[in-house]
Amino acid sequence: IVSDQNKTDPDCLNGIALGTTAKELTSQFASDRVRLLDKRGEAVADGDKIKTGDRVVLLGEDGKTILEEVAVVVKGDISGDGESDVLDVLSGLLLFQKGYMSFSERLSLDINEDGSYSTYDLIGLIDRLIGSDSAQPLN
Repeated sequence: IVSDQNKTDPDCLNGIALGTTAKELTSQFASDRVRLLDKRGEAVADGDKIKTGDRVVLLGEDGKTILEEVAVVVKGDISGDGESDVLDVLSGLLLFQKGYMSFSERLSLDINEDGSYSTYDLIGLIDRLIGSDSAQPLN
């Protein structure tokens, strides 16, 4: 699956804005065999918001065989619920405490887009949540 948005890792589609719907994303692909699946492998409805952890898949001609897939990363949606809220701040704190993050978790937490994750990213997320004038939009 080729996209301008997965330049940092071919297995992740990042840079997806909060609130993007499944239809908005899948319409950007040339193939009509591209689908969006949730974490359980179930189809995401066209009007549903994309969440970190969803997967974009390219299906074979039989419409069932997955030929290729990439994980979706929504900046600021660390918890994978399609929102950016206090739950994401708590999820970020827990990931720091755990000491290990998947690549998609690191991408969703890298709020300042400096290629790494730190407490500055959590501060940036909090700034956005409280509407700080210095905060940049999550897209």
